[in-house]
Amino acid sequence: MSNVMDLWPTDIDASNEFDVPPVALLREQAELLGKRTDNKVVGKVMSVQVKHTFSHRFVGDYGQKLEQALGYSFLITAPELNYQYALFVIAVSIDSYPVRFELDYGLTKEAWANGNPTIEAASEDEFIDILKNIFNAQKTRRIISSLLAQFDEESKS
Repeated sequence: MSNVMDLWPTDIDASNEFDVPPVALLREQAELLGKRTDNKVVGKVMSVQVKHTFSHRFVGDYGQKLEQALGYSFLITAPELNYQYALFVIAVSIDSYPVRFELDYGLTKEAWANGNPTIEAASEDEFIDILKNIFNAQKTRRIISSLLAQFDEESKS
């Protein structure tokens, strides 16, 4: 029998020089929404397959088009009402950044004057700024308020 040579580095692990992965930041915010609303309205992050045209916009260091991107959808959900609303989808490059957002039409109209539903965050700071804009947008606030009001009505009956 021959010995199998292991050519991989001995220090492979999840720690790296990158910032916090965008999906981790999304999951934190999803959890915080539930805490803020006593879990009547919660955030949910789901892995999704991003559309080819959406992820195809990534360009690698040498100008090659990257066919693969990790996709996540951020949902506002009201579990007791069996309701969920897809607020946005992100496509994340394997190096975490850039992150491309594909926004709900109402958010695009309200928060980004150019009307382009696809925006990009080149860094963690830009990603956080975009999330703040999305979560503080009137459309997002209306969705959450409406769900809380509906929850209150349902609990009366």
